[in-house]
Amino acid sequence: MSGTNALRYMLFGKPLCVRKEHDAEELASVGTALDRALRGIEVVALFDVAPTQDAVVQARLEWRRIVAMPISYETAMAKRAALLYAAWVVPGTLRYWAESDPELVRILENHVLPLVMPSFVRGMAQCADSLVVMVSVLCDMWSERDLKGMEEPC
Repeated sequence: MSGTNALRYMLFGKPLCVRKEHDAEELASVGTALDRALRGIEVVALFDVAPTQDAVVQARLEWRRIVAMPISYETAMAKRAALLYAAWVVPGTLRYWAESDPELVRILENHVLPLVMPSFVRGMAQCADSLVVMVSVLCDMWSERDLKGMEEPC
């Protein structure tokens, strides 16, 4: 899953107008890409941390549990939420996709994640699917121009 819009596809799937209902092949493809990304994020996020600290051991265990979940609609949303959370707390997480999805990376880092992630964390990260849908909608709203700079209705 490389090329233009790879991050968008991984986070939000195909556009609804071309998406098939219950497409197992697409779900498997997204699941593979999410697992690969989450494994890479684990390495990057914990690179400078002493691996023997109890908190780090627990974080690695929980992160690997997320990666190990068999893919389904629900687990895809959980994995997407984990990727979004990492992008919010670990600087440089989205750097890998900056070339293929520069606008999405900019929107996520500068606008959407700082707006939605505090609420998600306050809610004990219980609604991964709602988070992913909200991020998707906000990213689409910000895609042409920043909301704060809008002078005329869409």
